[in-house]
Amino acid sequence: MKHKFLLFLSFIILILAYSISCQKGLNKNFNSSNNNTDTTPNIHCDTTIIGTDTCIKCNDSCVRCADICETDTTKPFVLFMNLSGSDNNSGLTEDKPLATLHGVQEKLIIYKPIHQDVEVRIKFIKYKPYTNQGIEWTYTSPIHNISFMPSDYKYGQGINDISGRPAFDGQGANSYFFKVLTIKQTKTNLRFYYIEIRDYIFGGINFHADKDNFDNWNGYNTIYGCYFDSLGDKYYPQTFKGIGYGAIDLVNSDHNIIQQNHFAHCENGTDGASHMHGVYLSDNSDHNLIQHNNFTWISGDAVRIRNFSNNNIINDSNEIRRCGVYSYYSTYRDLTKGECRSWENEFRDNICECGYAGQEIQLFTFWVVHFDDNNKPKQDKDDSSKYADGWHHCQKHSRWLYTSGNQRLCR
Repeated sequence: MKHKFLLFLSFIILILAYSISCQKGLNKNFNSSNNNTDTTPNIHCDTTIIGTDTCIKCNDSCVRCADICETDTTKPFVLFMNLSGSDNNSGLTEDKPLATLHGVQEKLIIYKPIHQDVEVRIKFIKYKPYTNQGIEWTYTSPIHNISFMPSDYKYGQGINDISGRPAFDGQGANSYFFKVLTIKQTKTNLRFYYIEIRDYIFGGINFHADKDNFDNWNGYNTIYGCYFDSLGDKYYPQTFKGIGYGAIDLVNSDHNIIQQNHFAHCENGTDGASHMHGVYLSDNSDHNLIQHNNFTWISGDAVRIRNFSNNNIINDSNEIRRCGVYSYYSTYRDLTKGECRSWENEFRDNICECGYAGQEIQLFTFWVVHFDDNNKPKQDKDDSSKYADGWHHCQKHSRWLYTSGNQRLCR
């Protein structure tokens, strides 16, 4: 009996020692020379047993104390952003918010909330945008969502139910606002709800996987209710180092949902006007859904599809006004680079009202770049009787495009 009591007492001492060690380790991770910021979260840990492992389990408001421990995985892991925040804060409560997306990504790497969805809740402040926020994002999860949204947003709500869209202003930055760099051949599960993105030259959101190896894709992301404004090089010619490509630009990215967004004044200057698009799907970007969006004043075609990007659906009352040089929808491939035709896409039931210059334009066009008689690249309208499907690796399907029910209102 005495022997069992001593074993039990030793076990209790071991748990208490582990708890103290965990607490010190967490405090050490949050120490900072800046005494005006939140350096140590208020952490309360309870000892518990998971299987045969002794573990310290934290409450909902703190980081996990050990990788084997889990919080309530039915609830999302939440980080807060505010213009008044600091990246030295924990980000775990509204009164200790982070300041930048870089800070958010760093905290996710530290906290490792790998067993639950993540919400990044961003405070809307009228007439005060977030600046210096352009980021190359690498932190993703194949099984859980990472969502960026206004702090007061609830799923299923509309724009009239929130204070407003938090705005991210690039101030002419020669970059995208949010470039996702991952080629894991897996779901990336990023969600964007009701944010505003403006004044980035290259474009807004870029889901970028491997353009040279189509097996290395990303996808299953959502962009919903967002506002893209003043993207492209037209507004910052004095900082010209490149041109705009797309408010939403997908490279080998599949099964994304793009709904209820506004694309306004996405424009390049005269020389590169046709290169800027509302949504640009390239390099085997397949099975994407584009619905209920509003496109106005896009200097290039509202939707451009390139290089074996197949089975995409653009339908259900997208409103396209003052967009495009030649058409509202187009495909493009560069035979000099071995690019392939795109197949089985749909463009249906959209409202189309005049090209970028106010002119009547076609609903759709197909473009190819090939070598002319002088062995120089030349752009021409694609024609199956004149141009091959592509190099030997290109596959052939039934049709390039299915279209019906589109309204043409330009007069």
